[in-house]
Amino acid sequence: MPQAMTPGVMSEHGLGDARLKASSEPVGTNGGTGRNHIAGLNSNNTNPNNSGNNNNSGKYGKDRAMSVGNGDGAASGNGGGGADRRVKIEKGNANGAGLDGNDDDDDNDSSEDEEDDGALDMSILAPALPQITQGFYPLRILISRLTQESHTMLRELISQLQEAKEMDRRIKLIEHVVERRQQFIKLLVLTTWARRADEVSRVIDVKAWFDQIEQFYTRASFDTFALRKDLQNAKVPNPDLKTAIEVLSTGRAPSVPSYGYVPSPLLTSKELLKLLRSVNTILSIRFNLHDTLPPHFRDYNIHDGRATFTVKDEFEVDVTVATDDPSTQLFCIDFRLIFEPALKELPNSRFRMEMETRSNEILRTRGLEGLYDFLHDFVMTHKIMMLRRQALEMLSGRWTETIHPSLHKRTLFLHYWTNRPDVKNWIEVGVMRPRGKEPSRLGVRWFRDSKEVKDVAIPINSGVVSAEELIMTVTALHTKSILTAARDMLVTHPLFPPSSLTLVTSDSDSLESSLKVQLTPTRTLTVQIEPTTGRFALQKQSVLTSQAERAMNIARPDDRNVIVQQILRTKFTSMQEEIESRARSLGWEILKLVSLDPSIIKQWFGSTTRYLIYMRRKSWRKNWIAVVVLGDNGESWWVAEIQELPKGYLMPDVQRIPVLGNPIISYQFLDNLERMASAIISLYVNARTLNSLNVQFTLRPSMSSDPAVRIPDILVRFDALMKNAWGMNVLKIGFHGLSTDGHSKVIVQGRAKEPMTQLRYTTIQASDTDVAFHPQTGGFALRFIVPVGDSVIDQVIERLHRIERLIGFVTVIRRYNLACHHVSLGRIAFSYGPPLAGGKPDPRTSADITFSGDKDMQLNLPPVSAHIRIKHFLEQQLNDRGLDLVVMNLAITQSLLIALEEAEMDTPEGELYVLARSTEWYRMDYPRKGHVIDIQLKMRKSQYWWHVKDAALASHVAASAGAGGVPGVPPSLMLPVITIGAAGGGRVPAQQLAPLWNDVSIKGSSPLKTGLAAPLSGVGAVIKRIHSLVMGGGGSLHAQKMEGGGGGGGGGGGAGAGNSATATLVLPMGSSGPNAGQG
Repeated sequence: MPQAMTPGVMSEHGLGDARLKASSEPVGTNGGTGRNHIAGLNSNNTNPNNSGNNNNSGKYGKDRAMSVGNGDGAASGNGGGGADRRVKIEKGNANGAGLDGNDDDDDNDSSEDEEDDGALDMSILAPALPQITQGFYPLRILISRLTQESHTMLRELISQLQEAKEMDRRIKLIEHVVERRQQFIKLLVLTTWARRADEVSRVIDVKAWFDQIEQFYTRASFDTFALRKDLQNAKVPNPDLKTAIEVLSTGRAPSVPSYGYVPSPLLTSKELLKLLRSVNTILSIRFNLHDTLPPHFRDYNIHDGRATFTVKDEFEVDVTVATDDPSTQLFCIDFRLIFEPALKELPNSRFRMEMETRSNEILRTRGLEGLYDFLHDFVMTHKIMMLRRQALEMLSGRWTETIHPSLHKRTLFLHYWTNRPDVKNWIEVGVMRPRGKEPSRLGVRWFRDSKEVKDVAIPINSGVVSAEELIMTVTALHTKSILTAARDMLVTHPLFPPSSLTLVTSDSDSLESSLKVQLTPTRTLTVQIEPTTGRFALQKQSVLTSQAERAMNIARPDDRNVIVQQILRTKFTSMQEEIESRARSLGWEILKLVSLDPSIIKQWFGSTTRYLIYMRRKSWRKNWIAVVVLGDNGESWWVAEIQELPKGYLMPDVQRIPVLGNPIISYQFLDNLERMASAIISLYVNARTLNSLNVQFTLRPSMSSDPAVRIPDILVRFDALMKNAWGMNVLKIGFHGLSTDGHSKVIVQGRAKEPMTQLRYTTIQASDTDVAFHPQTGGFALRFIVPVGDSVIDQVIERLHRIERLIGFVTVIRRYNLACHHVSLGRIAFSYGPPLAGGKPDPRTSADITFSGDKDMQLNLPPVSAHIRIKHFLEQQLNDRGLDLVVMNLAITQSLLIALEEAEMDTPEGELYVLARSTEWYRMDYPRKGHVIDIQLKMRKSQYWWHVKDAALASHVAASAGAGGVPGVPPSLMLPVITIGAAGGGRVPAQQLAPLWNDVSIKGSSPLKTGLAAPLSGVGAVIKRIHSLVMGGGGSLHAQKMEGGGGGGGGGGGAGAGNSATATLVLPMGSSGPNAGQG
């Protein structure tokens, strides 16, 4: 009976009370039983067990109650859902609603169906919507991440704009703005929707609920199809007429079929073993005698009643026979994949059933050949799909955003290094056509930089299917190609000999491939490529390598020239840093302010110059520098002369420093470089000076003991430098290193024409260690220490003059057997008198001469020397006629001058004046007494004599002689008659000396009419006696008598006074030498 139901409450989905109708329709073929169908508005149950009864008895009760739930009901005939969800169904009698269509209690094949349509009342509660919260994120996190990402990208853009060109800056800036604008537009849309978050969330819940309902219906359709298929086996078989006839005719049934209702008895172990052996025999006979096996099924094994065919790195398939008839088909009983990664055994699933069914169908129609083609084709396709799945899994790992897999039919396109600009790289994995007897196989086509690479075969491991291994292999080959091309380009460059490049490659892992470049002898650069991103990675990391790495990564990948240029740039910069740092530590000045015009650089160093380093030592002249040229042809070292102008620098001349190969920039090398550069500068300035003097010279390789520094010597013609050719005609000028203060040491070697034996016993003082002599051979060596950049030619000429003078001086000193106290190229000191009691030189008889080149020499006498009064005359003689005359005059005048000095010192002031007219003529003037004594050097009978005369007496004799003169007295020696004038300034003869003039008792002297001739050694005693006689008195009386007798001589006296005034002046009249006064 129908029962009333409480009306349900209206749900939020607008579902209220609903009425369902139940009807009974016939189901099945063997009976009239029907099945209940329920049509409802809110049926949400997709469990097939809820739509019927699982009881296999095939019988349903009467007046059943069925439940309509939301999919959560129990899997039983009673449904599930609770009291509030039950639906009362009014029916008369529901018969035969079983799944098999038969009633176990009634064998009749027909039954009467009763159909009673009636209205159903039911109350349905709407199911609660699922609350979807998974995948929800706060909007603030999204905004924060977007702003942080924008700030980071902006900083990176700013760093890139600093190195880009103007047009590239604009393009990058516009691209950045457009891309960020798109992101913020998306954020704006999300923000707009976020204002209605509650409504959007409810829409998401409703959409999820609808998707769930759709899934339920889909599952119900699949389950219905499976049920229909299972019901095919539930049919009642047709009557066995053959057996019935036999039983009815013969009364016995010898072989009654069981039709599977009666299980067969189990075989024993022996029977099973016998059966399997029989099957093995049948298979062996069939494969050897009847069947023709495909070429790829030659590898098989018969065992356990089956034949196992093995295809390497693909599959194994087991086949067997049902009968011993060789014409019957084979049956596939198992199939296994034998590559990695794959299932060892297929599970009992629909896939396994489908494979066995299709394999048996192919065996029936095409045999083993068709089975191989089918399974081989399946394996190829399966491997490609596995590669695709693995590639998709790689996207969630370290290969994120660096690969892009796509599938077109049976070809897998796998793009790699997708973040590289401009060009694309990918591989295509597909099934290649069979070649001859070889079957089809997996093949790989490689497209590098958008071009297919046909000369490189990409290996693929058939036994282990790995997308990552395949990608690693391709990237390794790509890396190998890039590094090999870079090495081949670098090895053609003069800067990179093969020994400086080390290429290590791998065909499986790009991290094991590297290009090691020797930038400098102490610095290396290793170039690698990351396998995932394809970006260059340079080691060791520094500012230089970071810049080069960035430039390589932003350039076009197919532009290999960028790699070479960046490596070159890194090499040049590394060399510059290393040279500058080590040079600074050794005291070199790095001249950063020197800037040359490009035309000057091109003129001297060529157009391939990349970098220039200007250096200078502090001890060098400012106009000389060392230049390190780094160019495409290698490194070179130069010395250059520069001129600073208001608008820049000029470079008049450069000289290359011979450096072999690429040296190690060590401290020893820089030290050798300084010496070599200094030597070249010295050689150049000296050669330039010789050219300006028109002096012939030539260059000859030096015999330096230092193999690191070899500089040629300059050979000069001696007679071109010196007027007096006293030396051999070859003079060698050579560079011999640097001094402690960095100045050049230049040694000049020569040889005199005659041995300098006069210097054998001469000690050269320590102050002249720059001079060395070899008296026996006449060789000499001169050392000059001058600033680098200064010429020594003028100093060489000056010092050669000194040597010439020194040789002459020492010769004279040795000739006169004088004591020599000091000998150097600038000064010589000697004594011309006997030493003191202790052997020390007497200062009164000591002298030294200072000289320098062709300048005037200076004679230095101590203040106590008696010759101080004739120093001027001696110095003039020294410069005019040499030391020989000076030494002779020193010896001749020594006794005389000592006597004169003693007389002058013993006489009161104003009583005696000693005047020197020259080195051969002296006058003793007694002004108060009116006496004048002349002492002159004369040659007499080939000997030197001092003629001592009374000047007034000689004039008086000349006057008395009249016109005829005095017999025996030359007219040239006669002086005018001087008488005493009114002023009292006239001369009078010294009458007290008259006995002296005629005294023959003086040893060695010879009397004269007006004086006497004294020998050189006895003149001192004569002077002392004259002085004592004059100062003894009586002279003035004789003068008065002579004045009275000469009354008419007033005029003559006046004239004589005038002459006397003129004669008493000490004039630099020079010297005619001791030989001038011969008489």
